[in-house]
Amino acid sequence: MEKIKQYKYIILIIIVILGLVFYWYSLRPSIIKKGCYNEAKEKAIKKFTDSNLERLTGNFTKDDYDTYYKWCLQEKGL
Repeated sequence: MEKIKQYKYIILIIIVILGLVFYWYSLRPSIIKKGCYNEAKEKAIKKFTDSNLERLTGNFTKDDYDTYYKWCLQEKGL
C-alpha cells in the first residue's frame, strides 16, 4: 500500500496517456468515419438529384459517394 502511494502520480500519468492513445487511435477515427459517411451520402444524393431533376428518388451513384468519402477522410487526416 505504501508503494502505491509513492507512485500514484506516475500511475495517474500512465492512465492519462493510455486514455489519450485509446482516443486518438480508436475513438477519433470511428467518429471521423461516421461523419464522413453522412457527409458523403448527402453530397452524393444532392449531386444525383441536381443532375436528375425529373427523378427525385434519393438514390446516388456509388462512384460519387466513394469520391466524396475519400475526399472527406483525406481532409480530416485519415
